[in-house]
Amino acid sequence: MNKSIKTLVKRLLILSVCSVGAAALATAGLAKGLLSPRGLAVVILAMGVTIGVWAVFIMRKSAEEFKVRPAPSGDTPESYSSRPSS
Repeated sequence: MNKSIKTLVKRLLILSVCSVGAAALATAGLAKGLLSPRGLAVVILAMGVTIGVWAVFIMRKSAEEFKVRPAPSGDTPESYSSRPSS
């Protein structure tokens, strides 16, 4: 697998683990009586929005880090075909 894809998957996996942990804590709060069912719904909705925002942030950061750099101006593929052969 490509290094950029591995890095992206690793970052998103960390986000997934944290979100599952937060969901488990919210569910435990409901079971213990600390959260009402409506409170649990608000927590889950807020988690969904937060996870979505962080996923976009992670993908944009990874895209910037692994952006393919353009070739120097003298080494474009078009210049290869126009060079005289030796």
